[in-house]
Amino acid sequence: MKSKIIAGVAFLILLAGCNPGATDDRQGGNGKTPDGYGDMTKVIVWRNADSVPNLAFFCAGGHKFVSTLSGGDNGVNKASNFMRLPEEDDDCK
Repeated sequence: MKSKIIAGVAFLILLAGCNPGATDDRQGGNGKTPDGYGDMTKVIVWRNADSVPNLAFFCAGGHKFVSTLSGGDNGVNKASNFMRLPEEDDDCK
């Protein structure tokens, strides 16, 4: 159960930074459908002092990534940061 929640949080973190039309071209007549779908593995979510998840570390396609939680701050929306960690790729094998 816990792993499903963590995977769900990581998935939402990735989607939160996308605008609704960002993937429209992947389904329309001008673009292609995705070649495949996959799930992130080895997901670790770190929370700050108020228990809000702030960092998510995960593997996708054998590569390690970190993302911050996107959301609002006093009514101002903030985009999440997404960064590749090539020095940590060995953790994903």
